[in-house]
Amino acid sequence: MSEATSRDASRPFNKDGGKKKSSLFGKFNKSFQDAIEDGRGEEALRQTVTEVPKAPAAPSDDIAVRSAKAQTTERMTVPDGVVIGGTLTSSSETQISGRVDGDVTVEATLSLSSTCFISGKVRAATCTLQGKVDGNLECTNELVIGQSGNLNADAMSGKDMTIAGKVTGNVQCGGVLRLMKTANLTGNIRARSILFDEGATFNGTCSMSRPNKGKPKS
Repeated sequence: MSEATSRDASRPFNKDGGKKKSSLFGKFNKSFQDAIEDGRGEEALRQTVTEVPKAPAAPSDDIAVRSAKAQTTERMTVPDGVVIGGTLTSSSETQISGRVDGDVTVEATLSLSSTCFISGKVRAATCTLQGKVDGNLECTNELVIGQSGNLNADAMSGKDMTIAGKVTGNVQCGGVLRLMKTANLTGNIRARSILFDEGATFNGTCSMSRPNKGKPKS
C-alpha cells in the first residue's frame, strides 16, 4: 500500500516537473534561435550595405570649375569697374560694362552697355552699342548704335544698321541703314538703302550700292 501510494504520488510530480523542464528549455531555445536569426539579419544587412558602392564626393574646387565653365559657355560678363588690358575673345554671348584696353572679338551677340569703354577694334556677329568705342566696329550681321552710343571710328555691318547715337567715321552697311532722329553722323555713307528720320544730323557724302545682278547673257 505504501509503495503503490508512493508511486502514484510521484507520477504527477515527475509529469509536472517534466513539463516545467521542457517549457523552460523551449523558451530558452526559442530565445536562442531568435537571437541567432537577429544576428543573421543584422549580418545580412551589414553585408548589403557594404556591398553597395558609394559614389565619391566631388571636391568643391571641381564643382566651382564646372560651374564656371557652364556659365562661360552660356554668357560672358565684364562688370562695371573691371579693367581688362589686352585682347578679349569670346565664342558665346557677351556683355561688357567695364573697360577693355585692346581688341574685342565675339562670335555671338555682343552688348556694350552705357558704362563700357573699349580702346581697340571690335568684331562681333551682332552688336548693340550704348557705351563708347575708340576703334573700328565690324559686325557680320546687324549693328545697333543706341542713343547713348559713341563711336570714334568706322562702322561696318553685313546686314542692317541703326544709328541713334554719335558716330565720327565712315559707315558701310550691307542692308538698310537707318539714322534715327537723335543720330549724329560725321563721315561718309555707303549702303544699299538709307532711311533718314526727321531731326537726324549727317555731315558727309552718301552713296548707294545695288546688288550685283550678274552679267547679261550674250
